[in-house]
Amino acid sequence: MWKIAFITFGCFIFANIASTLMVQAEARNRAIHAGVFEALYALFWIYAAKYALSTNPIEIAALITGNFLGAVVGTKFGERFVTDHDDVAMKERLAEAEAALNLANEALAELEDEVELHHGNNENH
Repeated sequence: MWKIAFITFGCFIFANIASTLMVQAEARNRAIHAGVFEALYALFWIYAAKYALSTNPIEIAALITGNFLGAVVGTKFGERFVTDHDDVAMKERLAEAEAALNLANEALAELEDEVELHHGNNENH
């Protein structure tokens, strides 16, 4: 009984991780990634379904817990590893704009120092 519950739990975790990553890849137009994750989902789901046909409360709890944890872990992995090309480009442009703004602020501060120095020297003459 515990062996089947453990197998069910593990299979559902991996099936739901793959499923979540598949959905995220599809939403970001990453077709190859989506296909790979769909295939992994199917593989783990077949094994999970084989063991999930029991009405044993421990196995049902393993199934539900595996589903939940798989979705949570899959979402976290997807946030980090499944990227959208447009999002990556936007983050790069934002970083460049922030760097340019920092340089402009530094130049402005230097210019203000020069003006202050110039006005200070003119008052002494």
